[in-house]
Amino acid sequence: MREITNAQLGNRFLYHVPGPETLELHDDVNLATLELAKKVRDTTQPSREQSLALTALEEVRMRWNQAIAMDGAGLTAEER
Repeated sequence: MREITNAQLGNRFLYHVPGPETLELHDDVNLATLELAKKVRDTTQPSREQSLALTALEEVRMRWNQAIAMDGAGLTAEER
């Protein structure tokens, strides 16, 4: 297994300032997961399962935004 570099650790643990291109992507992610959350709420009864589904969507949103921030940091749309 390869040793983790300082650059890799920085990418994982430091804040990534969103640029104009990534801000739009983050907004898209947030709106997409919000729509799914509304659909979950509107098609299920209040229950443990509903709560778990909404929590899972929160994690999807977080990981998706993290992937954009980490993988897209400093890259143009053509470079991605």
